[in-house]
Amino acid sequence: LLRLLLTITFPISLHRFDTRSDLAAEEATAIRTAYLRADLLNEPHRTRVRSTLREYARVRVVPEHAPRESLITLQAHNERLRDRLWRETNAAALPVREPWMAAAFAHAMTDALGVGTRRSLAAGVPMPAQIIDMLILYLVVAMGVVGYLLGLEGSDRHYASHLLIVLFVLA
Repeated sequence: LLRLLLTITFPISLHRFDTRSDLAAEEATAIRTAYLRADLLNEPHRTRVRSTLREYARVRVVPEHAPRESLITLQAHNERLRDRLWRETNAAALPVREPWMAAAFAHAMTDALGVGTRRSLAAGVPMPAQIIDMLILYLVVAMGVVGYLLGLEGSDRHYASHLLIVLFVLA
């Protein structure tokens, strides 16, 4: 039963990891496209938008094991940068020489901000607690049954029980 549960939950975790990785790559591409399309803007908007995009890209790269307080601070800074980027996009798109240039830049910026939002939402979705609780319950029961059976046998095969417990925990 434990094997069946692990067989079901492992693909779920793998899918979540793949989704987050794909969204990170998509967001990096969208930010790069917006950065390049900022060339279509007039000065001083071009410099201002590019500077904000560089700062936004730095904030989007989160250390793997960052403390929760740091993540909350980064998220708040991220939201402020998104608002600032959108205000700068609006200010920059109005005086552009050609309407298609403004549309191309605005489209790139909405892509970058939209993918960033989807990535943030995907990162915040944890594995359902009920699944984790059931896995732990089955793990404890399986270890108890193994210990009981090895105790009944009366043999000196405790190394096998220790190995099995380690394998259960690793799984």
